[in-house]
Amino acid sequence: MKRVIDEVSRFFIYIFMRLNLLRFLFFILVVLLNLEYCQSKTKNEYNSFLGFYIGGGYPFVYDNYVETSNRGVFTGNIGLNYGFTLNNLWFELGFEYQHQASLANYNVSGTDITMLDTQGKEMLFHYNFNRAIDKQNFNIVSLPFVLGYYNSGFFIGAGPKIGFCVNIVETSNLDYTTSATYNQYIEDFVNMPNHYYATYEEISKKNLLPNLRVSIIAETGYDVLVNLNNENYNSFKISVFAECSFVNLKSDNTSLSLYDIDKENPSKIKLLPFYFVKATNSNRVTPFYSVNIGVKLSWLINFPYKECKNCPHRWNKSRFLR
Repeated sequence: MKRVIDEVSRFFIYIFMRLNLLRFLFFILVVLLNLEYCQSKTKNEYNSFLGFYIGGGYPFVYDNYVETSNRGVFTGNIGLNYGFTLNNLWFELGFEYQHQASLANYNVSGTDITMLDTQGKEMLFHYNFNRAIDKQNFNIVSLPFVLGYYNSGFFIGAGPKIGFCVNIVETSNLDYTTSATYNQYIEDFVNMPNHYYATYEEISKKNLLPNLRVSIIAETGYDVLVNLNNENYNSFKISVFAECSFVNLKSDNTSLSLYDIDKENPSKIKLLPFYFVKATNSNRVTPFYSVNIGVKLSWLINFPYKECKNCPHRWNKSRFLR
């Protein structure tokens, strides 16, 4: 099942990157306006609302590096939105905070360095890297805009979301083993010194530079309060959402290596996070894609009735979002 979702996510990323975003949104607008035109022949109703929502789900994350294996951890969002309905067509603009966490396993090649031990004897110092894990935490503020269609409690909508990664924290964890060999003992392993054999763990935490994040969002669900007889009720919506996003990672790092070795203390290395190094060159594109799938709960507070000026029967008043 995860493989199927993974392939579907890659397809949406391809569509997101290859197709013209404006054409996609224009297509959605044309469809919704045609639905609204069919409704406007019989009625013309208007209502506005203020909403609060909270959501969470799982992110499928990808990059362009063959040496990484990515997986999501969690994504959660909370926000406010304001919108209005015109018959069955609704428009919504919001302000949202989102947190997204993901992991990447990557390969680091071992190395050997010739140096002198504490007694002045030449030795070959070996580094074997066992496990390298990189964790990314994105903190994003964004403005989502949704065009939707609503009918008898069921709703569906889509639109763009322009965000800004105000804080990207990257933490790398590396387990490695050191050992040493001496040429003069190469035939006599019993007497070869082994006091340099040990296992270590190195952790590095860095901040990537803030940057723009562009997304396409889609949402569908149901208003669980639609069957109330009272028109003055507030709406409570349960929905599922999908979000396809892209951000170009950047850093202020100047090193091109994932680690540096301390010549004074060869068992100690200085580790740098994976994307912190890969995004070193500001002119280089270091893309990071994600497809988030989750559930959202929304509470909409409807504003007072407004008279419908263009209704055939002027004494009718607008209905609330039902």
